[in-house]
Amino acid sequence: MARTKGIGKVLFFCLIVFVVILLDQVAKFFVSKFLVVGDCVFSFPGFCLTYSENFGAGFSILQGHVWLFVFVALFFLALIFFNFSKLPKENYVQLGFALFVGGTFSNLLDRLFRGFVVDYFDLRFLGFSNNLADITLSVGAVLIAYYLFFGKKKVVNKKLSKK
Repeated sequence: MARTKGIGKVLFFCLIVFVVILLDQVAKFFVSKFLVVGDCVFSFPGFCLTYSENFGAGFSILQGHVWLFVFVALFFLALIFFNFSKLPKENYVQLGFALFVGGTFSNLLDRLFRGFVVDYFDLRFLGFSNNLADITLSVGAVLIAYYLFFGKKKVVNKKLSKK
């Protein structure tokens, strides 16, 4: 029974990763196919659906260092893959890692095949653009950070109180 539950978690993890990559890559395909860089097709105050090409990282930092980002993404993906069985078993942490992997992998595909990341959510009220991969990667990182700072203590306290 425990093995079935473990397989279910792996399948759920893979499904989340796949859905993130699929949705983000489909959005990037349509944005790059039907819009010109800088075009805004849907907007309301502070937001615009815009095609932009990001040759850097978040907030367009480190422009032109594509191979650095490829290396860093591959490093983190390998680290997670080779330590998958050691990841915390809490559902929200598993979800966090799945979102992080999906977002990282989708942006990695852009860097490898385009040489830049396609951004399409122009958050003008914040002064930057991003995409679904960036959002899921960020949400995943927040869930992982929450576990590291707060959730881990609860798990340790539970283990100590059982003794």
